[in-house]
Amino acid sequence: MLLIGPPGTGKTTLARVLARWGEAVFLVLTPPDVFSMWYGESARRIAEVFAEARGEAAQGRPVLAFIDEIDGFCPRREGAHEETRRAFA
Repeated sequence: MLLIGPPGTGKTTLARVLARWGEAVFLVLTPPDVFSMWYGESARRIAEVFAEARGEAAQGRPVLAFIDEIDGFCPRREGAHEETRRAFA
């Protein structure tokens, strides 16, 4: 599901409510939480979140992984830092 709208319109709140309603584990990825200046660190952080989601799902719990501010991960492919492109891919 893709939620589009200006900041402050309740996209994150809606996702949290859906997770609570579905009794799902709610995981959030945001660019500031992910990106690092160290090579490979960004990709490792993303992989950790998805590994956590897989672990929860393996125990029978539904998971809602919410990627907030997705445009902040890679606003433009050309001119983006190599680590940013790698993590985004």
